[in-house]
Amino acid sequence: MEKTTHLNMMVQNNKPFELVNKGVNEFNFTLPSTGVNVTYKLLTHGDEKKITTELEGLKKINKDASPELSTRLKYMITSVGGDREAKIIREFVDKHLLARDSRELRKHIKLTQPDVDLTFFPDGSSTGVDIPIGIKFFWPDF
Repeated sequence: MEKTTHLNMMVQNNKPFELVNKGVNEFNFTLPSTGVNVTYKLLTHGDEKKITTELEGLKKINKDASPELSTRLKYMITSVGGDREAKIIREFVDKHLLARDSRELRKHIKLTQPDVDLTFFPDGSSTGVDIPIGIKFFWPDF
């Protein structure tokens, strides 16, 4: 079987790929508690740099604050109820996004976000073990 054919079969048979529109970095989700429809995108390297800069600025203002999650959501969400204005999105995340909706949105994002499964099944076991890949994996003496 050709590699591309095999890959296409994997994409077609894997449910999360139904969420992907080829060539479009935008996904829809309806928040379960409030029923608000949001669209979001996967973050790019440029977005990550902007988030880092914004978080550093926020830390200077308030050293005890931990706004990383809400800041990331502000960059990921591209529309709220069809409105794409950044001011509306930021206000929605800060004042109207419920914790349970945020948690469900993040679960949904995990379905669309590329990732690597590091589960190891020893000796053909059906129970998997997560392989902890960290700095000690590459440099045990560190």
